[in-house]
Amino acid sequence: MMHLVLRMTPKRTGNQWKGVLLLFLILVAFHFLKLSSGHPKSFAFARRAGFLIEVGGDVRHPGVYAFGRQPDIAALIEAAGRPDSWTGSPMATDRRRLISGSKVTIISLGERSKVSFGRMSAFFKITLGIPISLNRETQEGFTAIPGIGAALAHAIVEERSRRKRFRDIRELTEVQGIGPKLYKKIRPYLVL
Repeated sequence: MMHLVLRMTPKRTGNQWKGVLLLFLILVAFHFLKLSSGHPKSFAFARRAGFLIEVGGDVRHPGVYAFGRQPDIAALIEAAGRPDSWTGSPMATDRRRLISGSKVTIISLGERSKVSFGRMSAFFKITLGIPISLNRETQEGFTAIPGIGAALAHAIVEERSRRKRFRDIRELTEVQGIGPKLYKKIRPYLVL
């Protein structure tokens, strides 16, 4: 007499469970990144991330870091990793607060370090869901916004120069080439 044994669930190896866990984590991440109030998904991410700061220069892991609270330089260096070559600790006493969209470059000079502050590129900001400034962005930066090409970016900068600055984002509709439909599409990417 022959016995047939059927297994309803296959025996899972460690790698298979890791794959299932990874798939579950991806699904959970998509759930939390879902669109809220019609804004692009990345903008929903930026609101949840809090403060997004780019760090470069002489750190172990240059890149963009997310903080739940407004970070100071010491927190940024702790996150990005201080190189072993740094012998001093002048940065630990710098309590300057950084805003989302900042770019910080740290150069080691032995016991001292030089820190320079700037803004993330518009392309990084748009990718990370950080709106760009209508009154400060460059012509090239405006092309990071979906729906704005070089000619329209030029027209925006020309209109801004003519006015000295925009006082209300709705003034964009007065730029030739920006009608109600495009305005609605690009509005979430901009702040004054």
